[in-house]
Amino acid sequence: MNFGPRHYVPVLKLKRAEKAALGLLTQTITAHVTPLLEIVEMPKGAPSGKSKALDRHLTNAFLRLKEAVLPFKR
Repeated sequence: MNFGPRHYVPVLKLKRAEKAALGLLTQTITAHVTPLLEIVEMPKGAPSGKSKALDRHLTNAFLRLKEAVLPFKR
């Protein structure tokens, strides 16, 4: 990908509010933005070795992701 000086690449956590905010951007803005999304670490109190906890964490992270990034499809 080749971006010009007017293109913005924000680094966002893959959290509910960030996904919701992406959905609020206008088409004019999304033409000049490419979000880089990162999955947040599991909470400190969560058992790291439990696959159910990890599955739940990833499921929540990717929940409503399609709706959030659909306006950026080029």
